[in-house]
Amino acid sequence: AGHPLHEMLAQHPQLFSASLCGLVRAGEASGSLTQIFAQLADFEEHRYEAREALKSALLYPVILLVVAVVSLVLMTVFVLPAFAAMLQDLRAELPWTTKLLLTLMAFVESHLALLVAGIVLAAAALFALLRHEKSRTVIDGILLKLPILGPLQCYAAWRILLELLSVMLANGIPLTTALEMARDVPANLQVRLEMRALQQQVEAGQPFAASLRQQTSCPGLLVELLMAGETTGTLDAMMEKAAAFAAADVRHRSARVEALAEPIMIFFVGGLIFFFVLSIVLPLLTTMDALM
Repeated sequence: AGHPLHEMLAQHPQLFSASLCGLVRAGEASGSLTQIFAQLADFEEHRYEAREALKSALLYPVILLVVAVVSLVLMTVFVLPAFAAMLQDLRAELPWTTKLLLTLMAFVESHLALLVAGIVLAAAALFALLRHEKSRTVIDGILLKLPILGPLQCYAAWRILLELLSVMLANGIPLTTALEMARDVPANLQVRLEMRALQQQVEAGQPFAASLRQQTSCPGLLVELLMAGETTGTLDAMMEKAAAFAAADVRHRSARVEALAEPIMIFFVGGLIFFFVLSIVLPLLTTMDALM
C-alpha cells in the first residue's frame, strides 16, 4: 500500500525490536536494505547460537540448584524444627547455620503477607523503572561498566553501528545524515544518548573520531582504527574493518562467558549444598552425641 517497511515492522513490537526497525529504516533510506538484512540475519543467528550454548552449559547446574533449593526448603520446614525441639530438650547447642535457617523460617511464617506485598511492589517498581527512559538510561550505563558483560555489550552495540554507518557511507550518504539515521538503532539507551551527542559534535564541525573518543563508550582500539580511516580518507572501509574486529571480539567474549558460567553455577550450588549439610547434618550428629 506504499507504507515504509520499518513503520509496518514497528507496529509489531513483540516481534521486531526498536533497534531492528531503526536498522531497516536506515537500510531503506540508504538503498542498502539487502545488505542490512544480511547483517541482521548474521547477528540474530550468532545471538541465537550464543544463547542456546549458554542454556546448554547452564542446564545441569540449574537442575542441581533447583533440587538443592527444594530439598533445603523441605528439610527446613518439616525436618529441622523436630531436630531443633529435640536439641533444645537435650540442651544441646545449635550450629549457627541451623539458627539462621530457623530464624529465617520464623520470620517468613510471621511476615508472609508483608513479604509477598514487598515482592510485588519491588517487581512493579522495577518494571516502572525499566519503562522510564531516564532511569533505563542510567541502568544501561551501569550495565556497560560491568566487569565481564559490559565490554561484551559495548562491542556488540558498536559492531552493529559501525556496520550500518559503513554501508551508508559506501552508498554515498553524508556522515551527518548517517549518524542521524543510526542514532536510534542501539538497544542500549546510554549508547543512543552518546550517538546523539556525537551527531551534534559532528554537525558542529568537529572531527568524527575525536568526537567519538570524547562523547562515547566506543572501545579505544576501534576509535584508533577510525581515526586512521578519517585521516586517510577511507573512513567507510575502516568502519567495516572495525566492525569485523568488534564481531570477532564479541565471539571471543561470548565464548568466555559460556566457559565461566558453568563453573560459577557449580561453585554456587556446591556452596548451597555445603550450607545444607552444615544446617541439617550437624544437628543430626549433635542429637546422636547427646543421646549417646
